[in-house]
Amino acid sequence: MCWPTVAPSSLRLYTSDVIPDWNGTFLMPTLKGGRIFHLALDECGAELASDPVELFRSENRYRDLAFSPDSKSIYVIILTRLGQCRLLGTAAVRSLTSRTQAH
Repeated sequence: MCWPTVAPSSLRLYTSDVIPDWNGTFLMPTLKGGRIFHLALDECGAELASDPVELFRSENRYRDLAFSPDSKSIYVIILTRLGQCRLLGTAAVRSLTSRTQAH
């Protein structure tokens, strides 16, 4: 219970210009605290350019995520209490765009 980690479950590269400044950055869902973090690397791709930005938080355990073909939706896969994976829903890129421009 006291493990000092967010328990990353996967890492996805975002390859679209739909969200300004996100092309070539990563999204990382976590098992602890059901969070999704946005990660940007430095020009060399060797380390983070800035601190991770938390986008979402829930009580769910986020297993994985995927982007729609038009990059306007993010699909989140969770593990249910019964041990089954299911699609939680989508996050509209419109809301992400307004959030990232505020940082």
